Amino acid sequence: LMLPGISGKAVYKKMKADDDLKNIPIVLLTAWGASSGIGLNKDLVEDYLLKPFSSQDLLDTLKKVSS
Repeated sequence: LMLPGISGKAVYKKMKADDDLKNIPIVLLTAWGASSGIGLNKDLVEDYLLKPFSSQDLLDTLKKVSS
């Protein structure tokens, strides 16, 4: 993940170390597909969507990870 001032992995680690945040499922929304050569670490996210995605895809994914 590309974020200003902090890496996505650092955000993930901070969330998982915080008792109030550690059970929140993480869904990655990305424009980087498998063909980009960037590996997606499925251990860090519950699910992901490749951009562009439909609102229905987003709703379906959020329902899946929240159940």
